[in-house]
Amino acid sequence: YIAVADALRANAAEMVEQLRANGIKHIVMMTGDNHAAADYIAGQAGIDEVYADLLPEQKLELVKELREQGNVAMIGDGVN
Repeated sequence: YIAVADALRANAAEMVEQLRANGIKHIVMMTGDNHAAADYIAGQAGIDEVYADLLPEQKLELVKELREQGNVAMIGDGVN
């Protein structure tokens, strides 16, 4: 067997808490990872909503849709 896993960065949950303390009400994660992995990481980090199995183009479209609903800030390594 070969196992590969992404680990939650040590400061991720703290960063989510800081965002909330600064007035961010809803935190969304968009990832190309599978749903099970994404849900697990989101749960550990305190993220509200997860979109998984996304292609880069789908992430971009989702950001556009969310912007139509209000203000959006993006943190990450792009829409790769």
